[in-house]
Amino acid sequence: MWVYLIVVFAIFVLMFFEKVSFDYRKKNLKKFNKNGFFFAACTILFIFSAFRYDVGWDYWAYYNTIKNDYVTNIISRNEYLTIFLVDLSKFIGITNIYFFINSLILMICIYLVIVKYSNNKWMSLIVFVTFPLFYLNSFSVIRIFTAIAITFYAFKYIMENKFWKYIFFVYIASLFHQTALIAILFYFIKYIKVKRSWVLFLVFISPFMGVILENIVNLYFPEYSVYLNETDSIEGTKAILVFLLMGILGFIYWDKLVYKDFSMEVMLKIFYFSLFIYIVFLENGTIGHRFSLYGTIFFILILPKFMSLIKKDEQFTLNLIIYPVFILFYIYIIYTGAVTYLPYDTIFNF
Repeated sequence: MWVYLIVVFAIFVLMFFEKVSFDYRKKNLKKFNKNGFFFAACTILFIFSAFRYDVGWDYWAYYNTIKNDYVTNIISRNEYLTIFLVDLSKFIGITNIYFFINSLILMICIYLVIVKYSNNKWMSLIVFVTFPLFYLNSFSVIRIFTAIAITFYAFKYIMENKFWKYIFFVYIASLFHQTALIAILFYFIKYIKVKRSWVLFLVFISPFMGVILENIVNLYFPEYSVYLNETDSIEGTKAILVFLLMGILGFIYWDKLVYKDFSMEVMLKIFYFSLFIYIVFLENGTIGHRFSLYGTIFFILILPKFMSLIKKDEQFTLNLIIYPVFILFYIYIIYTGAVTYLPYDTIFNF
């Protein structure tokens, strides 16, 4: 458990050093690389993920696919970049090449998006690390998180009105995990004029849409039908409460959040669309939160924007509440998933 806490502690320390260094250099009129410490924090997260051993629910499925030539759904769904990385790892003879490259793609994309769009890059990163469905979840659902990271990065092409570049990156993401194709819809969502009444309408029709979408999945994506089976698993069922709270706050403060910030308006639209998917499939195992992750990942950008609307003195007080709460989320998911997260080992121990 302690090694996980040390990682989070290191992020807070780097955040503090950046603040102190920035204040000192500003007073002395020296140039300051404002993202140096942030880059170091992302590098730590990359290393922590890339060199892990037997950490993550699906770790052994990936390991055995590479090391022992098991035929699993990891290579049986024609996701060619995933197959390529598996084959590359086999050819080099180092199993963790697969984990290394996927972790690298994830953290590069997260770094670039946060630096470009976040009102508070450190809050975005800390939420990404501590919220149960993001960083720690990427240790298990590796392929889908690589796909999510790529479509997350491709958001810039939505804002730049570069349709074919966006489609290209979504296609690349789909070669890691087919579910990335749902992100094609995000490009067109930005053109929809959202009214608050629409949000209420979507909540009302969600039970009916669940039946329709379930039939579509069974018909066109039968390989994912197993995820539609009702389950007692707690995976993702509690995290939605946080997203719902953000959805309510977004509903109330919509005008202030999107004022002179079209990128935030598009993010909110994507977030609500994804939250709708989450609600629709809430009782159907893991498919709800996994499909919705392509849009709910924007939560790490929306929360800091909401915080920026609050007065400075009140922000400090609220931060004293938010950060401990998310750290508790982090500890809770490690504790409940101790069988896969603990002990943390690296490949250098084996």
